[in-house]
Amino acid sequence: MEISLPSICAALVSAGGLAYACFYSWLWDCHLRAYPAYRGRYPRLWLDLATHILTLKRLWGFSTSFLRKLPDFYIVGCPKCGTSAIYQYLALHPRIVEPAFKESRFLWGFVGLNLSALRYRSIFPLWWECPLGHLTFDADCTVATAPRLAAALLRQLTPKAKIVISHRDPVEAAWSMYKFRSRIKGRFDFGWTFDQMFKMEMDLDASPSWAHMDTLAASLDAGATSVTITPQIGHCGVNSTLLRPQRIADVLEAFESRFGRDNVLLINFADLAADAQGTVRRIYSFLDLDSTVELPPLNKVEPEEVLDMAVEPSANGNANSSCPQDILERLDMYYAEQKHRFAAMLSNR
Repeated sequence: MEISLPSICAALVSAGGLAYACFYSWLWDCHLRAYPAYRGRYPRLWLDLATHILTLKRLWGFSTSFLRKLPDFYIVGCPKCGTSAIYQYLALHPRIVEPAFKESRFLWGFVGLNLSALRYRSIFPLWWECPLGHLTFDADCTVATAPRLAAALLRQLTPKAKIVISHRDPVEAAWSMYKFRSRIKGRFDFGWTFDQMFKMEMDLDASPSWAHMDTLAASLDAGATSVTITPQIGHCGVNSTLLRPQRIADVLEAFESRFGRDNVLLINFADLAADAQGTVRRIYSFLDLDSTVELPPLNKVEPEEVLDMAVEPSANGNANSSCPQDILERLDMYYAEQKHRFAAMLSNR
């Protein structure tokens, strides 16, 4: 039987289409496994052009992983503590190259359950895009949810990396995160009350997945080069962003013990809000970059929902806080031990 050029081309196109369909299904299964409430929308994703653009971007990253750099530093600060602003400001430096994605969610299986260096490389610049003397980074504040596993994994993958941790009062940060999450249309917890979100996270807190994460961290500390998480770990990680990531003492302890105190920089959100340019230049110096480079005027980092913590006059002239007193007291109690430990750690730095 004679094989014609058109039949060969048709076979190649069919094979390529099948391979793309398989990769597309696998990738979006990775993205959605942590969000079971969204699975009902999965069949419609195929009709969304944006998902295909993202898939092609991911596919290109995977196919060129071996040519890509791993991060030189990480922004691992707690959510709602200015990590997005720090990301944008650091990218202004001519020797810093942005990753393909902010908040890689690598720890939670967004590029597969096997957490290996080759898969992680897929989201960072190619070697010639980030030449000698240039730095790239990952800015994923969700790793603060499981700091021991995150620190152990990042230490195994990039032992010489530097760590930037942004922080603020955990009660303020938790309330800010609640207001942020409950206002995102399309999220399963859109419109939830604080009590509903608090209860969900306390239920997740009782999951055996956290003990499993500590076991994985111990194996990485013992020399394992990669680990494989479960879908349950991914689910716990991405849905526990209200309470756990604000345990700043746990975050600082996990990263300092593995990277060393000299390689960890703490950034207070209040300092970033008051003097964005000075704080950014301080980070440049920490990264051994020229801190005198010319910068455009940096927009002041507003304290976002910190304003909601302030006492505001009501219509009748009485003072009210948009954060109910019982929630403030509950969060104060929840974070009391963390605040005490963090204060002691700061006094020893």
